[in-house]
Amino acid sequence: MDPEVRLGAREVDALVHNRVDGELPATRAVPASINQGVPLATAIPDHPFARALRRFTETCIDHV
Repeated sequence: MDPEVRLGAREVDALVHNRVDGELPATRAVPASINQGVPLATAIPDHPFARALRRFTETCIDHV
């Protein structure tokens, strides 16, 4: 959950009437990696964002 936005999965669920499959942590490392031209998951595979992204993609693949 982004502390500035203050919307969690439950609030989003209620707004869009659909289940949130996962959350990606807010981090400044994402735009920094974009600016460097290297995906964060490649540069720092153990970063919390990279781990969450892998879990999310595995969830989505299971639903297809």
